[in-house]
Amino acid sequence: MTGGWGGPIASAVLTLIGVALAAGGVGMCLSLVRTDEREQRTLAEGLPAEAVVLRAYQERSTGGDHTTIITHRAVLGFHTHDGREVHLDESGQRRKVGERVGLRYLPEHPDLAVTTDRSAASRSAEAVLRILGSVALIALGIVVTIGGLTTF
Repeated sequence: MTGGWGGPIASAVLTLIGVALAAGGVGMCLSLVRTDEREQRTLAEGLPAEAVVLRAYQERSTGGDHTTIITHRAVLGFHTHDGREVHLDESGQRRKVGERVGLRYLPEHPDLAVTTDRSAASRSAEAVLRILGSVALIALGIVVTIGGLTTF
């Protein structure tokens, strides 16, 4: 192919897209590891508190295959040991307004509190699924990059 968007230009664009996908997957994976480490530290070293569900609602979205995805969300409110009021947005757990929820928080970051009513197995399963998603993105990026390097 000569001229236009064919040949080396298309190959370069495809290669750049692949590299961007792989880099995004690596970034997601690193972010997930940092979040997991912070949550583990908060559960191990954080101060205990009791939150109250101030608002509970569902977010609906439509997937690519036209299925409806429902995400349960809640706003939790609690007071730190020094009297500060904190609101925490939580997703993934079905909550009822007025429900009391145990949590732990680090004094320097009470806005990053972690609820204590989820099992370690549940937290681990969620982390594994998220990491698998980021690894899939890395793999897709590698495949697209190879395709860009070997096409045209």
